[in-house]
Amino acid sequence: MITTATLAHGAAILELQKRAYQSEAALYPTLSLPPLQQTLEQLHQEITDQPVLCALEQGVIVGSVRGVQDQLDWVIGRLIVEPSFQGKGVGSRLLKHIEDSVPSSCDRLVLFTGHKSEQNLSMYKTRGYVVFKEVVMGPELTLVYLSKGLNV
Repeated sequence: MITTATLAHGAAILELQKRAYQSEAALYPTLSLPPLQQTLEQLHQEITDQPVLCALEQGVIVGSVRGVQDQLDWVIGRLIVEPSFQGKGVGSRLLKHIEDSVPSSCDRLVLFTGHKSEQNLSMYKTRGYVVFKEVVMGPELTLVYLSKGLNV
């Protein structure tokens, strides 16, 4: 079941986020990834300010995603899935739900991931996202930005 996160979900989402981002941390071992540094207070602020969704299996949070409007873009972020649930469609369902919550004032969907995150890139491209920009953050990391028009 996909539902809107509440402040009561915050601690469980943050714990899941730290577990889920371990695979990303292994790809970029010299970097301090922001999702691993986020505090509960920061997450609570996000839950208050923007749509944060969570996927529940038997009452346990097994995934989460966030969306926020940035001018005409609906920016999707922090799509996370419990490692033992990865590859079972949870991420795809979360992505579909956050895409469906886009405000009518937006023209496109935007998300980003690291250049070494091949599973993420593959899933996004399969869902119709195309690379529109790459930003070199340093010798270890290039951020790959993908977008999809809302009429696709």
